Amino acid sequence: AKRDLSERYRALGEERTAVERHYQNLCEGWRAELEAKQRAFEEASSRIMQPRELEMLRLKLVEELEVGHRDRLQAFERDAEVAREQVLQARA
Repeated sequence: AKRDLSERYRALGEERTAVERHYQNLCEGWRAELEAKQRAFEEASSRIMQPRELEMLRLKLVEELEVGHRDRLQAFERDAEVAREQVLQARA
């Protein structure tokens, strides 16, 4: 009986060690997977513009659009002034 108990105790100890190794391997795999996903997240996050960068880009685009419209408006105003002067000269 004592020998059977000793054998059973040794078998349970080996099983316990095997289970601990298995869970240790699982934890290491999960840790590696988590680290890989964290790196992927950080890489993706670095590609996304921050609110301040977006606002600066928006202001730059607005300024570029305003300059183009302002230049065209000034050209139209000059053309209108020239045409108005020509009409006034033609009436005179």
